[in-house]
Amino acid sequence: MSKKTWLEKKLDLWAEDAEFLTEEKILDFTERVVLEMEKKGISRAQLAASLGKSKAFVTKLLKGDANIT
Repeated sequence: MSKKTWLEKKLDLWAEDAEFLTEEKILDFTERVVLEMEKKGISRAQLAASLGKSKAFVTKLLKGDANIT
């Protein structure tokens, strides 16, 4: 039987926490957006222009500082 680390124990506690799960999904989404931008050679400025938003907003969004909704 292996001993769980502090982090593993906390993750087990948070496994059903709605706020934790929401933040996890937001992080997954933003990471996928960044990967796609890199694959396609799209800058934050280009993404912002295509969304009709400011570059600052896109930067905040991708850093997790903005409300994703």
